[in-house]
Amino acid sequence: MRSLVILLLITLAQLSTSLAIADDIRDGVEALGRKDFQRALQLIRPRAEAGHPFAQWMLGDMYKNGEGGLPKDAKMAASWWAQAAAKGLAEAQLNLGDSYAAGEGVSENWKEAVKWWRKAAEQNIPRAQTGLGLALYSGHGVAEDKAEAAKWFLKAAEAGDVQSQAMIAHMYALGEGSLKQSFVDAYKWVLLAGDDAKQVPGFAMTKGMVEAALRTTERHEAVRLAQQWKFEKGKVKNPPPPPVRDEDVPTTYFVTAPQLSTKCSSTAPSELAWCDAYIAGVLDTLGGRRNLDEDAKDARLCFQGKRVSNRDVREATNKSLRLTLEDKNSPIAKSPAVGSVIAGVLVYLCK
Repeated sequence: MRSLVILLLITLAQLSTSLAIADDIRDGVEALGRKDFQRALQLIRPRAEAGHPFAQWMLGDMYKNGEGGLPKDAKMAASWWAQAAAKGLAEAQLNLGDSYAAGEGVSENWKEAVKWWRKAAEQNIPRAQTGLGLALYSGHGVAEDKAEAAKWFLKAAEAGDVQSQAMIAHMYALGEGSLKQSFVDAYKWVLLAGDDAKQVPGFAMTKGMVEAALRTTERHEAVRLAQQWKFEKGKVKNPPPPPVRDEDVPTTYFVTAPQLSTKCSSTAPSELAWCDAYIAGVLDTLGGRRNLDEDAKDARLCFQGKRVSNRDVREATNKSLRLTLEDKNSPIAKSPAVGSVIAGVLVYLCK
């Protein structure tokens, strides 16, 4: 809440309430900003009890944190937020939704959480948009709808919410909901989420999968798009560089046969996911680069039709790689371009 002090002061200037009420709440916000909680409580409580939604929201926050001599009381916090939320205050609606999702101060109720998150999301509160997106993605409190989840994640991601940026990267990587699979768009959001998303469940695996699947030019384009986003948002001063053309970049896949074999023979889920993503990425980009267009096309259709499982492809690829590595003179053993091995394995399996 403290980060919203300026927003509150601007909003208060637009209120049609009396100057006395506006002055009390403004002074209360300023007291909170300098951590004079006793003074803040003296100013805010009377206005909250008189029914002012901003004051009710702030009083609820003070109960949540146990400030101004108040006990930490999640039930009282939720009660004040509910009063402000019913009056249409978006931040209170967000807090109330969070309370219902966590079962803090109220009984856990995902249907109610979704109800209040949606109201706040429609008023452009990014955290509420993320909460609503997660509920829609997983089917908590609402019917699963990944297409609508993607819509809310995109809105929150554009506003800078890291969790939504991580989720939209994941959905682009898999082509979920209304989003067409795009490793470029996925990596753009991976870059924008950055280190702040390390604690988001599944982000590290998404990042690894996408990085494994990208071609050099795709990686450059994702970096350019991330820079463009930051430039448009005023976060950096320099515009992005021009796009990089395929013909300007050597064809390499940044992994040698021994490295890929190590990944594909690991027992760690993240390593196996990396292996699967690399194989899929090679399959999708190999065709026109190595005169294997028809074979790669046939293998891609087979792979995508799930007639061959990831595990089958991984195990067959790894077996082929091990056989290749036994030949000390094999150029593939030393080359970063192991795509021809993968394409050959897939064609064999699919036929």
